Amino acid sequence: MWLELILSILWMACFVLLCMRFKGEVLRTVFLSVVMTAGYCFVSHVICGRDNPFLSEKGSVVPLLELLLFAEGFALLCCRETLSTLTKIKGLFHQEVFWYLVCFFPGLCIGYLFRIREITFTLSPESLPDLNLRMVLLLALGVVAAVTLLTLSTLEAWKKEEFKWYFPLLISLPALFVLISWLIREDFSPTVHRWLWSLFLIVFLRYPVRISRLPQAFALGVFVNALATSGLERIWYPV
Repeated sequence: MWLELILSILWMACFVLLCMRFKGEVLRTVFLSVVMTAGYCFVSHVICGRDNPFLSEKGSVVPLLELLLFAEGFALLCCRETLSTLTKIKGLFHQEVFWYLVCFFPGLCIGYLFRIREITFTLSPESLPDLNLRMVLLLALGVVAAVTLLTLSTLEAWKKEEFKWYFPLLISLPALFVLISWLIREDFSPTVHRWLWSLFLIVFLRYPVRISRLPQAFALGVFVNALATSGLERIWYPV
């Protein structure tokens, strides 16, 4: 109960701050909040079969409140350029917004692939012995695709003279994950969940070109799917 109350207050406070200090971000914030909430309800009701689509499998609204907070953060930090037309109402009808929604929906539908273990496989040291050939090929394909997209986005950062902060941050976050995992390896084991890698891609695929905007939309759908199905699962588990 206390967590729901705190998250609700934090969400409202952040929205008021956006309205007061970042007026141009209000429409984008509302758009992302509505789209992500609709996606959450779709996954919760259609894919997970819950009677109340606003509640998690444990009967809590915490994942939905977390999603709304992320929507505010995405609007201000990650989607200012990929959804740059959303400063005025007429920007809603721009083709960029349409194609963003088109790529967002397949990410949501990854939940329909629960029966395909290779698609929903969660990567951890303990799970490595269970990898089969198809899993290895899909993992390799996913890594190559992600590296390619991030490399192209790094080139966009260079063109926009944002390389000096973009590339160090891009490298330091995975390095920090590896470092922490190594330091606590005796007691905890790392796990890469859908919400973690999709959040990483959403943050760094941030530029107004198709090779950045459309993959960001797909990653956003995967992120919403993860929150609706299992919430923000912990990254490090006791051994």
